[in-house]
Amino acid sequence: MTAISRRLTIAALASSVAAPATIAAPLDPALDLVLRYRAGMAAFNQTPETSDHEEEARIVAATYGGPWDEIVTDFPVPLSHEGALATARLLVEEQSTCLACYGQRNMTLALLRYLEGEGGR
Repeated sequence: MTAISRRLTIAALASSVAAPATIAAPLDPALDLVLRYRAGMAAFNQTPETSDHEEEARIVAATYGGPWDEIVTDFPVPLSHEGALATARLLVEEQSTCLACYGQRNMTLALLRYLEGEGGR
């Protein structure tokens, strides 16, 4: 996926997945990590396009690279409902860019609906 298509996909997904009106203080390590990743992606999306792979790598490292490395190597267990929701939302967004992840995405969407209170609580 090119940097342009990744940015467009992320921008479209960010506007289509509901987010809470307010987010609790990041006392939850999972929530903190998701928030840092989202802030890094927002910064990345504000950078100029480049076709230079080394420059792109530098931009990634300076924006969302650190949080992404944490996400893919050792994602912390959420300690709050808000952390679980943020984790599920990010999972749905990331799975939306994966052609082989539709079953996983649907299961995660069902989990997210339950966590958001649509599961018959």
